[in-house]
Amino acid sequence: MRRFALVLSVAIAHTLLAQPSPAYRITHTYMLGGDGSWDCVGVR
Repeated sequence: MRRFALVLSVAIAHTLLAQPSPAYRITHTYMLGGDGSWDCVGVR
């Protein structure tokens, strides 16, 4: 049972480490106005 857990852990760690880093990054930030702590943004 320990051997199975070790093999499974190594397989999961390998797949997680093999993932490429995402190419997304924050380019702009916008301040939203409002009179409270919650704002709604609608996109059409």
